[in-house]
Amino acid sequence: VAFLPATENLLGRWLKDPTYGHGLVLAPLIVWIIAKAVEHVSTSELYWPALWLAVAGTSAMALAQLLGVVALYQLILPVVLCAMLVALYGRGSWRLILPTTAMLYFCLPVWDAINPILQQWTSIAVSQMTYLAGTPAFIEGNMVTVSTGIFEIAAGCSGLRFFIISAAVSALYGYWYLARTRDALMLLAIAML
Repeated sequence: VAFLPATENLLGRWLKDPTYGHGLVLAPLIVWIIAKAVEHVSTSELYWPALWLAVAGTSAMALAQLLGVVALYQLILPVVLCAMLVALYGRGSWRLILPTTAMLYFCLPVWDAINPILQQWTSIAVSQMTYLAGTPAFIEGNMVTVSTGIFEIAAGCSGLRFFIISAAVSALYGYWYLARTRDALMLLAIAML
């Protein structure tokens, strides 16, 4: 209840922003994966360091909400969830809980920060494609001038949505089907590239 405004903000992004609409499907799936992961953990004694991390993270989330810094609230959310679960299920549970809670980042609108980078890469790709196609073009920043006019490579054309979804699908695949963490991380890196 205390975090209702920030939660409403997150749901609003999922419902209204097509870049993050996958959160409506992915978040419940990840919660289900987390529930399945903790089924395999034998409950042990309360792990106090993780509990203190959860308390500190919750305090930081509350401060972020009071200050109106929604991105900070969203960045801390998976950390707090992970810390709470590790506190409840014991020190040895982190190997199962950390990868699953980390996948929640694919649902959160914290990826907007890389949008300008992806937009720049798209501009570079357009530059190379116009050169290969033999089309004379002058490209300055995100503006492309060709003989028929000028167009902008807008932020919506950066590929952010496909970047996030590709990374999420590869992370899920790696979690379910790849035995070695290194292989799963390599698949994730390739998907992001």
